[in-house]
Amino acid sequence: MVMSKFKSFSLVVLVLIAVVLFVENGFLSRDLKASKADIQAKSQEIAQLVAVNQSMEQTVAYLEAMAERERIAAEQADLARRSWQARASQAQLQIEKDIANANCADLLIPGADRWVYYNAASGHPIQSNTD
Repeated sequence: MVMSKFKSFSLVVLVLIAVVLFVENGFLSRDLKASKADIQAKSQEIAQLVAVNQSMEQTVAYLEAMAERERIAAEQADLARRSWQARASQAQLQIEKDIANANCADLLIPGADRWVYYNAASGHPIQSNTD
């Protein structure tokens, strides 16, 4: 009889342990599924962030290339402006040399004070208005 009570008690303990393990397994399974879903959501978020990052890298590369083209264009424009200024200065010197020895170089031109002249250095009009 003692043996059968011990067997019965052992059986009840084993059933309780099995129930506890079954319930624990259910909780762990639920937690595992929730963790899997969270990992999948994070993976999708990471994939989206990687795509955005690649797009931004492409945009930055494009803007850097455009800035380099603009810098080169600005340098070329500055070189062309300097070349034009040098040719204009040479032309002005040549004109001054050509008219320096002319007979009428020292004669005043009537009404010349109302004419508009351009300042060679700045390119802005200068108008002398003496009347």
